[in-house]
This record gives sequence, C-alpha cells and structure tokens, in this order.
Amino acid sequence: MRELLVKYRANNKVEEIADFIVTTYKMPLTAINYAQRLIDFMLDLQKNPFAYAICRNYILSKNNLRCATFEKRWIVVYKVTEKHIIVEDIILGSTIV
Repeated sequence: MRELLVKYRANNKVEEIADFIVTTYKMPLTAINYAQRLIDFMLDLQKNPFAYAICRNYILSKNNLRCATFEKRWIVVYKVTEKHIIVEDIILGSTIV
C-alpha cells in the first residue's frame, strides 16, 4: 500500500474550508465533521489510487495529476508515484475550466 502524503497547500485548504463553515454558518461541529470526511476521503485514496482518472484540465493533466471529486463540490488533486500518493491541492470544482 502506498503512503499518503498531503502537501502543505492541501492541508491548509482543509483548514480554510472548516474556518469558512465556522465563520459563515456558525456551525463548528459541522465544520469538524466536514473536514473529517474530507480527510477520510483522502485516506481512502490509498485503497485504490487509480480509481480516478487523470484530470481533464490541460495544465493538471500535463503533470499527470489525478482528480477525485469529493461531495460534488471539491476536487482533490493528487499524483501517484511508486511509493506514495501525493495530494497536491484541493480545488473548488466550479473554478476548474
């Protein structure tokens, strides 16, 4: 099984999403649960890293990155190497062209 590595940028994005839920909706427990589901989703990539296709976005596909959709809103962008699954970023799906 490949080791999961989460880059600083992706880790910050999880925190930003949780902070947004807390500040906008005043729902700290919902924010914690949502962040935990996102983390669990990333951990599940270890089971079958090739379940998701290479990204359709030209720039992302050029770097051989894969895109996994989380709850129809967020895109987890990751790369699979021989020993690791590297989560590069988490992007709002509507911003990808």
